[in-house]
Amino acid sequence: MPYRATEKTKARKRETRTRILKAARSVIAAEGFGGAQMSAVADAAYVSVGTLYSYFPGKAELFRDVFRRTAEREVAVLEEVAARDLPPAERLEQAARALAGRAIEAGPLAFSLIAEPVHPLVEAERLKAREAYARVYAGILRDGMDSGVFRRQRPELVAACLVGAVAEALIAPFATTGTNATLIDEIIALCLNGILAGEAKP
Repeated sequence: MPYRATEKTKARKRETRTRILKAARSVIAAEGFGGAQMSAVADAAYVSVGTLYSYFPGKAELFRDVFRRTAEREVAVLEEVAARDLPPAERLEQAARALAGRAIEAGPLAFSLIAEPVHPLVEAERLKAREAYARVYAGILRDGMDSGVFRRQRPELVAACLVGAVAEALIAPFATTGTNATLIDEIIALCLNGILAGEAKP
């Protein structure tokens, strides 16, 4: 008779997998993708290295899923902001502020997620995440362009520029100077000044 996993066994496997992903994220936050080792992840997740490899065939697959899980959470935050009953300019500002603020709060992990050289499997997830961020921005931009708040431009192009502007500003050398609040305010001003139909935002 073939073996069938019970619901309890399935739940335990899901819990173990989630624990491994959380442990890997914490190791990446401390060591970066390049410095993170599977043995360190196993220790942080309280599993053996053999158990780790029974869930993930290799480091690239594990790190890909860590990135995917993290990106899905960030996209969900942006989607929640985009769905708010607010004027387009306020939604765009809050979306950019949320993304920038959460990246700053993440600290070194943000650099690893945004810019660290990674395996092609992880890089593919990075590109998907940026496309997802841009789709959220593009939806807000269309609303603003239709209402005359934003200048009429290609929303997909502008959205991609906004994603890149926020990411690059957060990892640039000058991002380590001044206060986090000032940095975010400057990023927001730059984003809005490029698309508002009226006068530039101070």
